[in-house]
Amino acid sequence: DYLNAIERNKESLRMRKELFSEENPAHQDILESLYRLEFTYRKQGWEYKKNAEHDEAIRYFTLGIKIRNEVYAKTGNIESYRPIAIALSAVSCILLEQRKYDEALKYCKDALVKREALYAKFQNPDDLVDLFRSLSNTGILFYNKKLYSNAMASFSRCEEILNNKDEHKIPEEELTQQKKVLETAKKYASIEQKIIAKINKLSPKCTDAHLKISVSKVEEEILVDYCKALSINLKNDILALGKKDIAFFRKIIADAENPD
Repeated sequence: DYLNAIERNKESLRMRKELFSEENPAHQDILESLYRLEFTYRKQGWEYKKNAEHDEAIRYFTLGIKIRNEVYAKTGNIESYRPIAIALSAVSCILLEQRKYDEALKYCKDALVKREALYAKFQNPDDLVDLFRSLSNTGILFYNKKLYSNAMASFSRCEEILNNKDEHKIPEEELTQQKKVLETAKKYASIEQKIIAKINKLSPKCTDAHLKISVSKVEEEILVDYCKALSINLKNDILALGKKDIAFFRKIIADAENPD
């Protein structure tokens, strides 16, 4: 029962802080209580996640992150990054399931930064597996946000890991899934790059009327390219793509015309 264990660990931490804080805020007994409390918070988070109680899961993962950040502040030991990254990734996955892509990406990037630091320091094969997973998750989030070139950058780093390491310990099912998503992302990224290239050729000196005609032509060309990339038979109707696809490409064109 992790909830009861949490209460016991909180009481243990309180008592040990009373005993040792003045002498040494990073006393080993205090750290041990912090480790145990973070562990039980994280375990309870998994229980809530398993039962699809997402708000509670996020709350407990976040409590665990806070504890480990306290440990890191006391010790400066980046090994605290491992449980922090696990919890950050778990929260990111929950938010991904809820299609809260912006929030999920924030947590995922934070986990990625920590895993990059861990692997850079320790060169541990297990840290490399975790780094691969964070890169893959980041790519999937970019993919869901329709930022295909960004997704490609993350997936390409995944490929580098696979190509440069003889023993990466990455499970076969994860490799198969990642490769499938990568191939689809490549198609979309190619189309996105074509859109940007063609829009960049439009003269900024065009009149509004002329620009509308030009954009319309570019849009039609890109939609055709899009269909070809996905092996869709257009037949005689470009609207076979569906309104959502057309609206998406119109948005990309508009963004390209009016950069921030």
